Amino acid sequence: MADNEYINSGYITKMGDNNTHNGNAGQPVDGTDFPHSGLIKALNAMATTGYAGLTASTGTGSKNFNMQMNDSSGQTVITVRTGKVIRGGVLMGATTEATITEIIHSGSMTDTSIQFQEVTADSAGDNRYHLIVVDSSNVVKIRQSPGVDKVADLNDGDIPIAVLRMQKGEAKATRHIQYLTSSATDGIGLDIDGYSALGGTGLHQTQDHFVFSDNGTEKKISFTNLEDAIFGNVSGDIAIAAGGAATIQADSVEGSMINDNAISGQAEMTGDVADTDELLVSDAGTLKRADFSVVRDAVFNDVSGDVTIAAGGAATIQANSVALGTDTVGNYMTDVSAGTGIDVTHTPAEGSTATIAVDVSDFMTNGANNRVVTATGTDGMNAEAGLTYDGATLAVTDMITAVTSVTAPEMVSSVFQKANGLEMVGAEILEDGFSAPVISGTKSIVYATAITTATPTNTLELPRASTVNTARLTIKNVNSATIGAASQQAITIIPLGGTGDEIDFGQTDHPYVTSANVITLAVGQSITLQAITQDYLGPLVTGWYVIGF
Repeated sequence: MADNEYINSGYITKMGDNNTHNGNAGQPVDGTDFPHSGLIKALNAMATTGYAGLTASTGTGSKNFNMQMNDSSGQTVITVRTGKVIRGGVLMGATTEATITEIIHSGSMTDTSIQFQEVTADSAGDNRYHLIVVDSSNVVKIRQSPGVDKVADLNDGDIPIAVLRMQKGEAKATRHIQYLTSSATDGIGLDIDGYSALGGTGLHQTQDHFVFSDNGTEKKISFTNLEDAIFGNVSGDIAIAAGGAATIQADSVEGSMINDNAISGQAEMTGDVADTDELLVSDAGTLKRADFSVVRDAVFNDVSGDVTIAAGGAATIQANSVALGTDTVGNYMTDVSAGTGIDVTHTPAEGSTATIAVDVSDFMTNGANNRVVTATGTDGMNAEAGLTYDGATLAVTDMITAVTSVTAPEMVSSVFQKANGLEMVGAEILEDGFSAPVISGTKSIVYATAITTATPTNTLELPRASTVNTARLTIKNVNSATIGAASQQAITIIPLGGTGDEIDFGQTDHPYVTSANVITLAVGQSITLQAITQDYLGPLVTGWYVIGF
């Protein structure tokens, strides 16, 4: 539905709808607008608290408490435009435009100050009278009717604007209102914009006065009274006494308050700083003055190391503090020349260090780890590839020739003495307690006792054939040091990791080869194997071959 406008005429009007309140609404009419308590309450408020006035010419617009009423989904919505009131003889600032809303019959009001309700229990044609007011905080509100044919009560500080009649069943957008206002605003109240300017003479301390509300009671005060009240509220880094005398408070001046020209803006000092010249020092947070001599000697006292400085400035070099090459001038070491077999690295300079090293390559050829060196003349050497010594074994890859004889406790052919690191004499014992029951490949005979901790149980792994090429290995199952029926267990011999090297081409013709690449030895049985690599004896494949049992 269309919005309906209600225009404030600036006096107490008769009760009517939007057609009546068109800006020229008549005053109450005898026999039509019956006197009611709302009129008495309004007049009392005008006499004691204040009244709503016209601050602009009448007519439509956004001032003078003009109202707009419409039907929103079957409920009345009233927009009360901004306006001003005279309160205690003072023209107050304009109110904020407000919206007053009717809620549904079955609902409950959540804010009774801006909501009203057509009561379901009322009969058709019953009237309730609400009051639209400006409250003590200068905000537009609505006061609720207590019952049928009853006018709402005012709260302390309320200034009435209009009576809103709520009739059961009437049109939602044309509710009846009765304005309770006045047009008397000119010359009433303190409209500061209407006064002349003070001029250039300034405020007089005692003769010029201000009007103010002293807790609701209007009084006059002199400019001195106002000024001293303001001074009394000053706090922080300064204090201002009555009359205007300002005092900087103790410990209030901070570094940020000091102009950056506090030093640069001063006269420049010429000549030396005298011992009695003073500096400003913070002594653990306390400002003090200090003679230059005090500051100077404090600096000298912190000097340490190779030099000390006594109070007054006398410097002393400490004992054993002068380092050659860093604290002296000139070379203190002559150059070093290299010779045959000697290398020298040196750059002559103060503090230089010469490095002298033997260069074997100048007089030796064919050098390699563990090779035995032989003379090739009066000043040459050769590292022999066929003659090595690792600290334990002297190895000769070629023939040993003796002019007369070779004497030794036991003579064993080199072929059988050692082959790729596997000693052909000596024995290795594998028994419980070995974390990995793998044949080491360093001994030619292996005795196996109880090796139940192996995984699988009683299983031995052969070394890689490629690591002990041509070596012969004899393995015997003695099972346990304590021979008994309970400990008589066979052992199984397999390639390292179970794969890779084959045993007898993977054939099972030998009685001890129980399956492809698996040898089983009963207690007391032994077997002799030889490691062969393919590149050594082709067409044999790399692996182990049974040569005896």
